[in-house]
Amino acid sequence: MNSLQSMKLSRKLTLMVAIPAVILIGFATVVEFESVTLRQDAVKLQSMADLSVKFSSLVHEMQKERGMTAGFIGSQGGRFGPELKTQREETNSRRQILDEFLTEFDAARLGEDFEQHLQDAIVRLDRMNEIRRQVDGLNIALGDALRYYTGNNAALLSMISEMSTLSPDKDLAIMTAAYANFLQGKERAGIERAVLANTFSRDQFTGGLFNRFMSLVTIQNTYRDVFLSLATEEHQQFYRDTLQGESVDEAERMRQVAIDNAASGGFGIDATYWFSMQTGKINLLKEIEDKLAEDLAAEAAALKGSATTALIVSFLTTLAGLAITVWMAIVISRSISRQIGGEPAEIESIAQGIADGDLGKGQMTASTQSTGIYGSMQQLQGKLSEVIEKDIQAIVDAAREGDLSKRVPLENRSGFYEKLGQGINDLVDVNERVIGDTVRVFSALSHGNLNETIDTDYRGSFDQLKHDANATVEKIRHVIEGDIQSLVDAARTGDLKRRIDISDKDGFFESLSLGMNELVGTVDQVFSDIAGTMRDVAEGDLTQTIDTDYQGAYDDLKQDINKTITNLDGIIADVRDSSKVINNAAAEISSGNENLSSRTEQQASSLEETASSMEELTSTVQNNATTAPPSSAWFLALCAS
Repeated sequence: MNSLQSMKLSRKLTLMVAIPAVILIGFATVVEFESVTLRQDAVKLQSMADLSVKFSSLVHEMQKERGMTAGFIGSQGGRFGPELKTQREETNSRRQILDEFLTEFDAARLGEDFEQHLQDAIVRLDRMNEIRRQVDGLNIALGDALRYYTGNNAALLSMISEMSTLSPDKDLAIMTAAYANFLQGKERAGIERAVLANTFSRDQFTGGLFNRFMSLVTIQNTYRDVFLSLATEEHQQFYRDTLQGESVDEAERMRQVAIDNAASGGFGIDATYWFSMQTGKINLLKEIEDKLAEDLAAEAAALKGSATTALIVSFLTTLAGLAITVWMAIVISRSISRQIGGEPAEIESIAQGIADGDLGKGQMTASTQSTGIYGSMQQLQGKLSEVIEKDIQAIVDAAREGDLSKRVPLENRSGFYEKLGQGINDLVDVNERVIGDTVRVFSALSHGNLNETIDTDYRGSFDQLKHDANATVEKIRHVIEGDIQSLVDAARTGDLKRRIDISDKDGFFESLSLGMNELVGTVDQVFSDIAGTMRDVAEGDLTQTIDTDYQGAYDDLKQDINKTITNLDGIIADVRDSSKVINNAAAEISSGNENLSSRTEQQASSLEETASSMEELTSTVQNNATTAPPSSAWFLALCAS
């Protein structure tokens, strides 16, 4: 790292050119490798497409040989003899073409599994002459013969399907899959030809051939639907346009006859005629197969051609790009050297000095003349020294002392320096206005004036300060003139249940509101305790006192009320005792009165008895007077005296 820093600019520029060139070469190598790989894939795709065509051609001929073999065995050698011999020659010809192709085909490129499957298929094909001899001698069962040919076709067709999964190109993989499904359906058509050829030869379904026949029909329809779902619109239309005519209609008619008379037999259809019509239909399918194979091979060839073109274009583009890069790097390096005007280390020293606040580091002497960035940096250093260390520093010193009236003089200033000076002046102006507005608002606030706000438009942090100051005033006004005044007014009217809502408050306002709520709550509690106690006293219950803990004057009030209740309770007790004494005296007086009344009643009774005796005496005297008048008059006179 130290050697790189001490390296001259010219060498650094050379190194700067060399590194991108090496990277570009590496990138070009990767691109070329990808292009080569793409072309190799395209070659592999073309060989796979060619192999698929060779497989399908052989399968087509073996399908016809299988059908004729079925007719030959079903008729016990009575039919299809000459035709079968001719067909075997066609099959041998296709096998020879396949073998020649395989001599140059590298199956290992498609993987070990594919290579093994291919070897297994060739081993099966090599048994064909042995099977043919058994067919000629009618020494093989029909089912075994059909299974052999069907197994060969299935092995080859499965490899075509397998190649569709190995294709690195999506479109070609879809085309191969559609092609494979079409061939599978065509294979079932060939098996159907053999099954019905045997059935029509015997004029009835034997064994499980009917179920096999219906299964073949269903599978054909399934492969057809899959093929049509994968095929292009062009291939779909070609399929519909090609698969029509007498052979198709007749094959369909005879198939329906076989279905309708499956149980009874007696179809009345010549096996040779069926074979001919179904073969005509299969030949039409072969035309479609050839079209699909041709387009598949063309698509693979087109991919190979485009890959080859891409490889060439990539190589030429990379070569041209490398040449242009080197040329531009040299030109740019020279231009950079002229524009820089000196060693970057010296420019870095000046820039670092400016960044560190040292505007005297690396200054030019009278005899020094520099160009490019180096010279411009030195001029910038001098100008900044003049502006910062003189004009701006004077404003900073004045502001530090609280004097915001100083400004940078803008005379003889232009460009960046004028903008810098104007910016400093604007900054001082804004600070002066902000501080003035803030002092005005908070000065009014300290004197209890809540009507002063900041109305000047500011931006950024100054605008935030303005909104914070106004929000503070508004919050204080809301708390004091709104919440607290509302609480006081309610308390003045005797409503001690109202509280200040603290859900929208925090900090100092929350503490103040909580304090006011606690004060009113305490007063409310005091008055509630007093009212409850007085209510108990009014109802004659002097056992209830105030038990809540209070402090200060509230505690004195509590103690006085509790003492008053205690004293009242004592007075009532004394009055109760005096009442008992009075009740006892009153009882005694009542008892004396009752005795006096009794004696008075007794004396009255004695007086009544005396009066009665007097009346009796008077009567006796009167009687005596009558009998003795002189004595009577004397007695009366005595009594009168």
